[in-house]
Amino acid sequence: MLILLLVLATVNSLFYPSVSRFQRAATGALAPITVHLQPTSTTPYMATFRITKNPGTLSPWVLYPQNDKTVWVVALGGGPPFVSQIINFTLSPQPQEEIVLNLTNALPSSILVDNRSERVWFPVNDTIAYYDPTTRIVNRTAVVYRGGAPQFLALDKLGRLWVTLDGSNQIAMFDPSTQLGRNFTVPTPRAVIQGIAVAPDSTIWFTEAQAGKLGRLDPNTGNFTEYSPPIKVVAPIQLAVGLDGVVWFTDHGSNEFGSFNPKTGEWNKFPIGYCQGTYCSIGLPNAINVDSTGEVWFSEHLPGRVARYDPRSRALTEYIIPAPPEASSLGLPYTWWASPGPGNLVWFTSYGFGEVGYVNASVPVSLSISATQELAIPEGSSRNVQTVLASTGQRTVTVGVSSSRLDYAGDIPLLSGSLFSSTLAGPGTTRLGITIAAGWGVAKGAHYVMVTALDGQIAVSVPVRVNVTENLLPYWTLALDLSVFGAAIIVYARPRHRNIPELAPKTSDRAPEEGRVSSADLRGKLRG
Repeated sequence: MLILLLVLATVNSLFYPSVSRFQRAATGALAPITVHLQPTSTTPYMATFRITKNPGTLSPWVLYPQNDKTVWVVALGGGPPFVSQIINFTLSPQPQEEIVLNLTNALPSSILVDNRSERVWFPVNDTIAYYDPTTRIVNRTAVVYRGGAPQFLALDKLGRLWVTLDGSNQIAMFDPSTQLGRNFTVPTPRAVIQGIAVAPDSTIWFTEAQAGKLGRLDPNTGNFTEYSPPIKVVAPIQLAVGLDGVVWFTDHGSNEFGSFNPKTGEWNKFPIGYCQGTYCSIGLPNAINVDSTGEVWFSEHLPGRVARYDPRSRALTEYIIPAPPEASSLGLPYTWWASPGPGNLVWFTSYGFGEVGYVNASVPVSLSISATQELAIPEGSSRNVQTVLASTGQRTVTVGVSSSRLDYAGDIPLLSGSLFSSTLAGPGTTRLGITIAAGWGVAKGAHYVMVTALDGQIAVSVPVRVNVTENLLPYWTLALDLSVFGAAIIVYARPRHRNIPELAPKTSDRAPEEGRVSSADLRGKLRG
């Protein structure tokens, strides 16, 4: 799993790390190639648009919403030679795409739009480049980081760029207004630095995928603080910071997303919602953001969903990307990126289907779920969880339970639950009894599972905290067995007293005792 992460995360440096190659291979800006599009698929919650005719040959990878109508997209293709495109996708007046830049031997891993300068920034091999939509000028080497392999970008309140440099294990700052910059070396060597975000207090947060840590940089002092979680985090890859200062992250080495509160030191992790197929238990959540209302949005790479988590209600809603009509039944959306934008639209890429799309977060979700929030289960036993579904109309849903990939033994979940594959829900509320089981071998302590209901368009889930405790029944049984066995040994081994009856002799046969005279002899002597 981690090998896949590292390959995807460092694809630039692995294939074409040198600046000179980019300078030889990259083309300049094009006269935009405009293509009018129609939605590929729609649901009440989302719409998707086919960007490329041959998904997998050149498909959308990452994006950045500029406004409520325009989003900038990086499309990647295989090689050799490796190719990529910078695409302007616009919704109105008619959906259309403009291919503004072709790149060869270059695979940008992220993209960012600075609306103040109207520049579109993106990393290419060992440089940071930008495209100016007004002048159609491309600056191929705005910033050069030899051996740096820049990965992801963030913009602070002063208009400065912050960059993760995977190749040199550094965080870089570049100020376009002064053309000055500074690099900061992360204390943990070979940390594999990936996602980066600017907090409301202007501190810089980043992930260390290889080290399994979150990092914080004070831009005023240059001091680092690294946070090692007390819970298992395999490969934190992206992160975002809410207005309350809570840091949200995705674990790309499992099927979980989580949070860290720097003020209290509290860590939490939750699995994604249930879905059918082994790829769901792997999950690989990736891009993550916090919108203006405090809700958390992230992409689910393998399940092909865009997830929305409300920290207040603890409700997880996952929007399922529909397969286009011509897609293979075995094809996966590969939802690598998702990002909230203006107009309450949350944009995403579907690399497997060659699409970009958006979730309309303004559309009310017509299905919800609630369940017991916490329960204790002894290892090797199960407990029932009362679950309530609420639906505005009647529908058929699947109800299941998902657990952390870390709570698996091979492909077998050690925390599992009931599966209702076809259940009528609504209108109104429907009550179900869900059984959650803790298998032998699951770690003692607190775990989370998600109880999920899905109808093919959305999945709604609620986390249940499961406290796995020691099962004393085997010890009681063993003690009882030992006590019975011990009692049996005692009964068998104690001395036995034989009761032999005495035989009383007949009076006529009894010999007179020596020294004693019988009454008959005495009478005879007296007569004589």
